[in-house]
Amino acid sequence: MYGIVGAPHTWRRQLLVAVWSAGEQAVASHRSAGALWALDGLAEGPIEIAVPNSTVRKVSSARLRRVTPLVARDRTSVDEIPVTSIERTIVDLAGALPMGGLARGLDSALIQGLTRVERVMACLLRVGRRGRKGSRILAALLDERLNGIRPTESSLEQRLERVLTRAGLPRPVRQYKVFDGQGCIGRIDFAYPRARLAIEADSYRWHAAREAWQRDLRRRTRLAAVGWRVVHCTWHELVHQPDQIVSATRSALTDD
Repeated sequence: MYGIVGAPHTWRRQLLVAVWSAGEQAVASHRSAGALWALDGLAEGPIEIAVPNSTVRKVSSARLRRVTPLVARDRTSVDEIPVTSIERTIVDLAGALPMGGLARGLDSALIQGLTRVERVMACLLRVGRRGRKGSRILAALLDERLNGIRPTESSLEQRLERVLTRAGLPRPVRQYKVFDGQGCIGRIDFAYPRARLAIEADSYRWHAAREAWQRDLRRRTRLAAVGWRVVHCTWHELVHQPDQIVSATRSALTDD
């Protein structure tokens, strides 16, 4: 084992040394891999390394995750540190993170252009054996995003308007601006102004980014403060559960 005299004692250097110590087939994995890939919500912390099941070597500074030998497509490097591929990292994280954290990491990878939904799904189908922890949750998240990234904003809104009007509901006002004492809160996709009811067509591509998510929370708080209620719908719901959107909208209008 070699080290560079005077090199800074960083987390990445610790990780690289731990991977080297664990053997030739070892790679950074799970949360450590997520941090290397700079996934949102995954910070530098305790070191996790994937090693073959046959490995008997121990590394005191790391948690070893024993796996079947990784095929070439599951291995790569980031900053010269051996690490699981982004797809394999996400699949592994499915068994290590709660659903919210997993969704956040998955969305971060997609937003950064590190992978695509189809590629993660292919990896899950290949290694996500039946009963593997987190596989069902990841599959559900991928299904939502596979359906959510197809439509444009305009096509999503057009479909929503058709669903509402065909159900006999009043035609909503499109792109309606709402104001409070601070100024314009924002432009609502669809509004029933007299009922102070907003319907938002949530496109995955628009709302996945962390900053946009935080802005959306602040916006909803301001809307609630001036008496507006918000009904949210996604492309997946419009395609597979349109009756639920109609029911929620009708109920909100009736309650008024």
